[in-house]
Amino acid sequence: MPVDTSHRKNGRQRARRWIWFTSCLALFAVIVVFAVLIAKGPGPAGPTASGSPGASASASGQTGPPVALPGASASASASASGTASASASASASASAGASASAGAHPPATHGATPGPPVAGGGGGSYVQAGTQGYRGSMSALTVYSAANKKVPNSDCKWITANGYLRCDNDSLSLSHVEIEGGLYFTGCGSLTISDSVIYLAPSNTWFDVYAQCANGESGSSLTVTGTTLSTGPGVPTYTGGSDIGGLWTDSERPLFVSHSLLQGFPQGLDPDGGSVIKDNEIYPALAQCSSGGICHGDGLFSQGGSNMLYEGNRIVMPPSNVTAAVFYQSDGSNVGNQVIGNYLEGGAYTVYNESATAVNVENNTFGGGIYGNACLTGSATWGVWSGNVDVRGAMVASS
Repeated sequence: MPVDTSHRKNGRQRARRWIWFTSCLALFAVIVVFAVLIAKGPGPAGPTASGSPGASASASGQTGPPVALPGASASASASASGTASASASASASASAGASASAGAHPPATHGATPGPPVAGGGGGSYVQAGTQGYRGSMSALTVYSAANKKVPNSDCKWITANGYLRCDNDSLSLSHVEIEGGLYFTGCGSLTISDSVIYLAPSNTWFDVYAQCANGESGSSLTVTGTTLSTGPGVPTYTGGSDIGGLWTDSERPLFVSHSLLQGFPQGLDPDGGSVIKDNEIYPALAQCSSGGICHGDGLFSQGGSNMLYEGNRIVMPPSNVTAAVFYQSDGSNVGNQVIGNYLEGGAYTVYNESATAVNVENNTFGGGIYGNACLTGSATWGVWSGNVDVRGAMVASS
């Protein structure tokens, strides 16, 4: 079984996790104190003016882990718990509004119902729940599993002890396949997956799609379109014990992921420089890590890289014990990154920037975070911040 290498990317984040958390918590405390002082007003205590002296806020639209897909049953519950002396409540309801065709695998509907954009602009166009991932009939897919022993080509084989498919091609292209047990790709070229479903279940490994080569060839990439990457039918709880997303790589090959569904993993994706993540549904879930704590939860987690585009995605985080829907954290300064026209919901802060320079955040719709919509620390900066609204259509500030 391949060695779990997720610690190579995530080891350093644990030592810094308290640094950014306490920084944002301190900022939150200052805002609260400032609001209290304003509410009291100058001079001695006396009768207050009519109306509310302050305002309360709660994260909206938190709906918890994905529910079962059609034809399978599952239940899940989650209770929000503060990681410091703070608490937040979140509630929302959503309905699919349409039935899926027999044999198809649409996702559950997640998140609050966004309101109309404010007059004159604000809030971009993003995908709606239940519209991305593989949307065709499962009978149209070629099934590869440890049970039937089928393989896509002669360079692939089943590792039966752990139940995953290993492919040693330099480059690999897969279309209209259903892989049951996960894919381990060792090639240093490009990997392309389209119109497919890849389940981690029923294997006992830690990855769904793992591009193992640490030194990708020049010009190579990892491309996923119109595909569902999931823990399994019914979205069972992830038990791999690692801070990973549905597609994981040790290399710096860019990710080109579009019109796909990623659900059930602690993270959505960890893109590298030059990646384009466009028009996807991303639903991370709480999971226990091998370290004993809750796995690091993010929607899109950049640990370094410039010129990345996140556009038109729908990212909904669990209601507690998560970092952000979009998180920039790395050792160096990165430039040219854009977050454009997404629906972003959940996280301690929904968009958190610890390291990237001049990130453009435009025309996004915010579903609410536990402590706020955005947090900026260290040397990080925003570039253009405009047209961002909440689900009611009100403008969202950068801090």
